[in-house]
Amino acid sequence: MSEGLAADAERYKQECLDACKTIADMHAAAVGEVRGPTRGVIEDVADMRARGLAAEEALTNALAAIGELAQLHEGEEPYTDASVVPTPAQWIWKWNRATPTRRLRMAEAVLGAQEAAQGCVTADHQSAVEELRAANSAIYRIRCIADTKAIAAPPPDSFQAGYREAMKKVMEIVLTEGAP
Repeated sequence: MSEGLAADAERYKQECLDACKTIADMHAAAVGEVRGPTRGVIEDVADMRARGLAAEEALTNALAAIGELAQLHEGEEPYTDASVVPTPAQWIWKWNRATPTRRLRMAEAVLGAQEAAQGCVTADHQSAVEELRAANSAIYRIRCIADTKAIAAPPPDSFQAGYREAMKKVMEIVLTEGAP
């Protein structure tokens, strides 16, 4: 029995050597020379598997980034007309597409406007503006009434008596009748 096993082993060995010679001849025909392997198939398969896993991980990360980017842009509205004041969603759309330099300039402008607005609140500029508008309106009404009532400046010699009396009448008309 051992003779049969030895014969089988010798036959298998010869078949393997013949197969290796055939592959070496095919390789020589394809490459132009016969040389020994620099790497084995196991290493090549391991490298391919590692590259496949890395590509799969990169794809997973890219898909996650696309999802995060979509969340970042959620609620935005395109804004292209610079002559119109943007809505908050349009402002965010513009901000997200600005260069870093442009973003810094925008942030500086917003902070400057906030500081100016805070100064106006602290100094009560709104009340001062309303008072100036009321004063300008009163002056306008007085001029209109003076024009319609044909009140002219009195001659210099009767300034004290006539002109003050006329202006009192104009003021009474403005206060009781309002603007014409």
